[in-house]
This record gives sequence, structure tokens and C-alpha cells, in this order.
Amino acid sequence: MDLGAIDFKKLAVRVLIIVVAVLALLIFGFVAIKLSTGLTFLTIWSIIVGQLVNYGFNIWLARAIAIIIAAALTYAINLMFSSDFKKRKLGIIMTCNIAVIYCLGLYLLTKDYIINPSTGKPAVCCATTPYGFEKVPCTWKKHPIFMTDVSPCTSEVILSDTMAKKGYPKVETIRPRKDMAFFTPDGQPLAWYYEYPDGKIEIFGRPGRHPQNNAVLNPINPEIVTKIFQQLQSETKTGVIIHEESGNNQMPNMQYLKELSDSLQDLQGNK
Repeated sequence: MDLGAIDFKKLAVRVLIIVVAVLALLIFGFVAIKLSTGLTFLTIWSIIVGQLVNYGFNIWLARAIAIIIAAALTYAINLMFSSDFKKRKLGIIMTCNIAVIYCLGLYLLTKDYIINPSTGKPAVCCATTPYGFEKVPCTWKKHPIFMTDVSPCTSEVILSDTMAKKGYPKVETIRPRKDMAFFTPDGQPLAWYYEYPDGKIEIFGRPGRHPQNNAVLNPINPEIVTKIFQQLQSETKTGVIIHEESGNNQMPNMQYLKELSDSLQDLQGNK
């Protein structure tokens, strides 16, 4: 080998680069080991906070819960990389238990969700069965037993299913009065109506369908309220259908109607 042909300057530069790279890797590894616990904690904590906030938790409550979970999980992960076999075994068991408990908690929190809060897409779909609508995974194309089509749940289907499960009373008419509140302070309707072709108006205390003709009930609006008051002020009071049901002519429970109206508004907003 001809030593004169060797460029010692280039060789020295290459050796220097290799040495610097090795030292940099060693320093990085040392720092990473020292900071691994903190980085692991912060990573787990930020992920959990984001998930809990997306599922409706207050940001500060989510941060407090995430601190407890992240601290326990970080400790368990550190035990997994211990040189002691017993500690490694304990770390694996703790990590698995924490993960299972966390996943079960999220399941219990979101099992009744219809819409994915973070994406706005349907979380479940519905299929028609002889017993009503059944919630099924959106990955299904057909119901496995009844072979009916699967489609995203609509607000109407959700409302009907919820009312059926909670045993809400049937849609009934209410008697309009001059001092009756038709809207909440923020403008949400507290009553629903059906207008006949001849102009007669029937007022109901909740959304749904007309019990006789199955027509969809419309939320009350200022024009209909004006028409109702005009008819109430007339001498004959014709046009507004008033039912005397079981001797109960009291106004509906406004708090209940407001809560039901807000729920329907939220469902329609997420549709």
C-alpha cells in the first residue's frame, strides 16, 4: 500500500466526524435515560387529557385525573425495564391492569354516545327489526338476523328510541293559554304543533308524530303563536283544538319541556 497516496487530512476529518457522532449518541442516550421518566409522564398525561376533554370532561378535571393515571402508568413502565425480575413482573402486571381499567372506564363513559365528539361522525348505526330500531356497529352492512339495511342513526330515531326506553308518556295535546310560555329565554321551543289544512292548530307538549295521522310535529314558532293568540282572543276561539283530557287542564311541566327541547337541539346540531 502506498502511504503517499493516502490523504491523511481527509482521513482525520472522517475519524473526527465518527468520534463526534459517537459522543453525540452517548450524550443523547445519557440525557434520554435521565429524562425518560419525565418525558414518559408528560406524553401519557397529554394523551389522557386530550381524550378526556374530547369526551366532555372539564379541562381542569381532566388534567387532575390524568396526573393520577399518568403517574401510576409511568411508575409501572419504569418497573418493566428494571434489572430485577420481580420488579419487571410487577411492572407488567401493573401496566396491564391500568390499561384495562382505563379502557373499561372509557367504555362506560362513551357506551351511550351516538356521535363521536371529536369527529362528529356517527358512533353507532341503526337497523330496523320487528321490535323497533336496534343499535349496531357502523361496520355492518346488514343486520345479521333480520337482514335489514344498516344506516347511521338520525336524531328522530334516537329520540324515539330514548323515549321508548325511558317510558315517556305518549304525545298528548295541551291547552293553550294566554299566559303560557312557548319559548325558553334563549329562544328554544317549549311546544310543538300540527296545523290542519283548514287552519286549525293542535298544540303538543313534546316532539314526535301526530297520534292520529302520523304527521311529524313542528316546533312552535312566532307566527303560529301569533295565530294562536288571535284565535284565543276571538269570541268563538275557533281554530285551536282544545282537549279536556282526564280533567287535567294544567300547563305542562316547563322544566321537563326545556330539557327535552335542549336534548333535541343538541342531537340536530350533531347530525
